[in-house]
Amino acid sequence: MIRRFFGKAIVAVGVACCVAGAELTAAQAVPAPTADPFYAAPADFGANPNGAILKSREITLGGVALPVKAWQVQYKSVDARNSPTTGVATILVPATPWTGPGARPLVSYQLAIDSIGSQCSPAYSIRAGLEAGINNSNAEAPATVTVLQRNWAVVVPDYQGPHERFLDGPQSAHGVLDAVRAARAFAPSGLTPDSPLGAIGYSAGAFATAWAMEQQPSYAPELRFAGFAAGGVPTEPREMIRAVDGDVSFGLALLVLAAINHSHPEVDVPALLNDRGKSVMADFASACGTDFQSFAFQRMNQFTAEPDIAGSPRLAGVLDGMRLGRAAPTTPAFVWHSTGDNVLPIGGTDRLVDTWCAAGTSVTYTRTAIPTHLGAAADLPAAVDYLGDRFAGKAPAPGCSRP
Repeated sequence: MIRRFFGKAIVAVGVACCVAGAELTAAQAVPAPTADPFYAAPADFGANPNGAILKSREITLGGVALPVKAWQVQYKSVDARNSPTTGVATILVPATPWTGPGARPLVSYQLAIDSIGSQCSPAYSIRAGLEAGINNSNAEAPATVTVLQRNWAVVVPDYQGPHERFLDGPQSAHGVLDAVRAARAFAPSGLTPDSPLGAIGYSAGAFATAWAMEQQPSYAPELRFAGFAAGGVPTEPREMIRAVDGDVSFGLALLVLAAINHSHPEVDVPALLNDRGKSVMADFASACGTDFQSFAFQRMNQFTAEPDIAGSPRLAGVLDGMRLGRAAPTTPAFVWHSTGDNVLPIGGTDRLVDTWCAAGTSVTYTRTAIPTHLGAAADLPAAVDYLGDRFAGKAPAPGCSRP
């Protein structure tokens, strides 16, 4: 749900990656995940502990020579039903030696993947550059510069899993936490069990981040995070579907329906659609979120057979399952959201913060006046500053700080 770069430095890196990606296409094509043996699960991988590294390889970022060491790792995880699965993550470590106190920090950066196709995944997009096409993953990936310039390490997980389950909370949580386990244990990274941990994400990346932090105490209690930051948080999918009706971002509502159809075929989403809607579900069955931009400013009643699909009992169970606030993070949180968000009404984040605060989570909440969902992503540097204070050992304000 975020498709632009943050600042001049990030734009420069993004352009370099895209140019190099174009050159790489002519020289040595990067195979898509479906054609790359690296993504295939090894035999008997399920016997490994969650977070165990199954495979690794060194990579270049979009074919560009940058002062960053980069690897991909495949690791063992479990899906939303706790069945064994695999994950892939990209580990980025600045070439500059760490000279700060203690061990080099590690930040798990959740990109807003927004897709139901593996060709849009972060690991492939970061490695292939423009060859992967323009999607959310390779558009937002340069924003990791805001973390790397602090000389911190970064892990970017493909948290949707090998079946690309968009907005699947438990899948996302497991994918994030097991990627952190794998990255911190990956010897070439130079990270150690003492490396301080942080997590950050915006929009769909914030969804994955928040789900991971809610699940961390029970799923990965040995991972002690110093802090996390989540901006433009998708907390209530029904509100989003209704909010974008007729908006420039209307395609996101169709993406959510396509994701439900992709991950939960038993729901039979096409039964709620007219002929045009059924055609979209068939034609976009494994699409990137950017593919849905062609539906800007359209309305849901042009695709459905009932007036309020967001309120359909057929979708109730799946939509309810996407909601955050089931558990309270024990990690201090920085949360930000625009009061003028045109995609995700701020009321949902207000309620989530209230829920976390009532349960004892330390939350610093910014209701920014920067207009639109995309615009509020500009507060990312404040979120990185928050993590920096936590890594420096500064205690967050006790309780909750919110306007």
